[in-house]
Amino acid sequence: FEVTVEFQGALLAYYTQWENDAVECQLGNLDP
Repeated sequence: FEVTVEFQGALLAYYTQWENDAVECQLGNLDP
């Protein structure tokens, strides 16, 4: 199926936000 530019942008934004949240959680867990 064809992926529209709008869908690609939304998907990219979603995964970017998910990665940012995951990194923040990891950094938070490293704090003493």
